[in-house]
Amino acid sequence: MSRIIRLALTALWLLAATTALAQTQKPLTNADVVTMTKNGFAPALIVKAIQSDATDFDVSAQALIDLKNAGVDQSVMEAMLAAQGNKPSAATEAAHGAASPPDAASNDPSKPPARRAEDASCETARKWC
Repeated sequence: MSRIIRLALTALWLLAATTALAQTQKPLTNADVVTMTKNGFAPALIVKAIQSDATDFDVSAQALIDLKNAGVDQSVMEAMLAAQGNKPSAATEAAHGAASPPDAASNDPSKPPARRAEDASCETARKWC
């Protein structure tokens, strides 16, 4: 009976350890890609890692130049660009309203509608818009 309890506790500990590891795994970065390249990983393998893991790449022009100078294969850089391109940007989220809460006053029928900037410029110029 003691052996079964020990085995169950070991299995539980292993499950908890793997769950904790999965939750603390950091996203792939440019430095990770350079390290894999310098350690001789095949470009196809690095691309698969990029496609299957969370990523946080710097894909600025200077970063791409640095990657090329470090010997990173073009197919890997293309996968990095694609991974970053698939992420929603803060600007996209703001445009869709995800980043800012809706204005409660704008939905209140007892209040006059908010003035638009175009309306103010028309009044200032005393012209019809």
